[in-house]
Parts: sequence; structure tokens; C-alpha cells
Amino acid sequence: RADPAEPPPERPRLVTPAFGRSGGERKPTPRRSQTRRAQHNPPSQRAASPRPLSDADLLRHVDARTLLVLASVGDEISLGTGFAINDHQLVTNAHVVAGTEDVVALSQAAGRMVKCEVLHRGAGVIDFAVLELATGSFGQHFALASGATRLERVVAVGYPGVVMRTSAKFDALQDGTSTSLPTAVTSSGEVTTVHPSSGDPSVTLVGHTAQIGHGNSGGPLVDRCGFVAGVNTFGVEARGDEAAFALSAGSLATVLTTWGVQFEKAPAPCPSR
Repeated sequence: RADPAEPPPERPRLVTPAFGRSGGERKPTPRRSQTRRAQHNPPSQRAASPRPLSDADLLRHVDARTLLVLASVGDEISLGTGFAINDHQLVTNAHVVAGTEDVVALSQAAGRMVKCEVLHRGAGVIDFAVLELATGSFGQHFALASGATRLERVVAVGYPGVVMRTSAKFDALQDGTSTSLPTAVTSSGEVTTVHPSSGDPSVTLVGHTAQIGHGNSGGPLVDRCGFVAGVNTFGVEARGDEAAFALSAGSLATVLTTWGVQFEKAPAPCPSR
């Protein structure tokens, strides 16, 4: 396990069954991408037939769309992950940005840190947050999968602190001597369960065997076609047993629609083979 005394300290802890804290949803002034009606499938995407990607193509796909999220809370830094949901906005967990508006994100596409505004922040089990870039835009974004099924192959993508502490690039990032983003950590697994949350049955949990840790919070759980099947949020550890959970893409889609956030849905399920 990561030593909590080593920098940067991480407030979100994925190894507890509790969801992250949240300050509730803000009601922001409408901005460029909020003034547009939520859009689910651009016409150009509807006719596309999904296909599993090769390992190389999948890595390029996720690297271009996954972000490192750093949130300052006093003299501590909350380390998390996020992913592009449209041209200007990204999704992460609400507990990653709890108690602060001082948030920056770094992507390989941008090649630099970009300040973000917290536009929406869920509460309790609705552990989602939407951030908007202060400047610039994403070249590419993820589409949300139509659902997840048991035994489906998935990949968790993110920036777990235990790995980041071994990265020279992350050290340079903390020291301010570089803005080069460390390589995102990937872990393959399969979906083990899909069920309503005991904390809020309106939210669906996706249990899986891909390894996640502190810092993976808010990162995408993707299928082999590169669609987001869930948002990695917490892990449970009891008597030697471990389980990783993501909040489902369907639950995220429902919340984004309520918030009026634009997103894209996958045109069809990813073929299993």
C-alpha cells in the first residue's frame, strides 16, 4: 500500500466501502458547452459498427482521452483520474474534488496543466463530478457503453498513487520542472457482477477484477471497443477478499442528462469476441 506520509497525500481512499464525500451540486452560470442541449449520438456515429480494438489501438484510444486530476485542499493534494466526455468537459468522482474549487487536469493531448471549473458535483452514492476546461478543448472524447455484462472483458485506466510514486515524470510534475504526463496505468479484468447499489438502487454498480488503487478514482472502466462501461469509484477489502467497483455508464448517462451535459453513446454493444 502507498505510504500516506509520502507526497502527494491522497484524500480519496478506494480501499473502503464508503463512497466519497460531496458538497452537493453547484448551479453554475451557463457556459459555451452548457448552453447546448444534451446530445447523445452525433449522426456520424450512429451507423458505425463497433469492433474490439487491438491492444495498441486501445492504448492510443484511452491515452488520448484520460486525464490526471489534481485537486488542492489546503496543503494537501487529492490525486484522481478523469476522462473527456465532450469537447470541453471531463468526468471524475465527486470525492476527488470534494471541498475545493482549486482543480487542474493534465492530458497527453494538451501536454500541459489546465485549470478546471467544477460545474456539477453529485452527492452520496451519486459520486460523479463534471469539470470544464478553463481554456482549450479536447481533441477526442469517450463514448458511453450501452451496458456491461458478466464475463465481459474490461480495462481500468488511471493514475494510482502507488505507481505514480515510482515515476520520474510524476516527480518532475510535482517539482514543477516538467508538465509531461506520466503514462496512464492499465489493468485488464472482467466484469463479475452488475447490480443496484445498496446505498441507492437507482445507481448501478459494476464489479470487476481489474486492479485499481488510490488515484484511480474517477477513471474510466472501458470495454475492448474503447467505450466507457463505468467510472471506477471504490474498492472493498474484507478478510483478505477484495472487490473493485465502478458506477455504471448507464447511471452516469442518467445524471449527465439531468445536468444537461453533452455526451455520446456507443452506437451498439461491443462484440464479446
